[in-house]
Amino acid sequence: MSLARELSRLRENANQILISVEKISNSDKLAKSVAELGLSSRAVRCLARRNIKYLDELLELSRIELLKMRHLGLHTFNEINDKVKELGFNRWE
Repeated sequence: MSLARELSRLRENANQILISVEKISNSDKLAKSVAELGLSSRAVRCLARRNIKYLDELLELSRIELLKMRHLGLHTFNEINDKVKELGFNRWE
């Protein structure tokens, strides 16, 4: 195996480990319900329509998936993104 491929594999493994550690250390935040985040009723309803109940489920969505949700425009996306950032997650940069 070439050195470049080995380094790439090691980086990928390290990233997966960091993601796992972040999830463990933030498990209390990730278990928060969407309703507890202090979002507008429009944002909560949009997420409820997609059956998104907890922060960890929300963070699994991509920016595009969020923006494709019915009645979830850029303003509501920015509101959700700002709230997620307040909690320490930079998901949709």
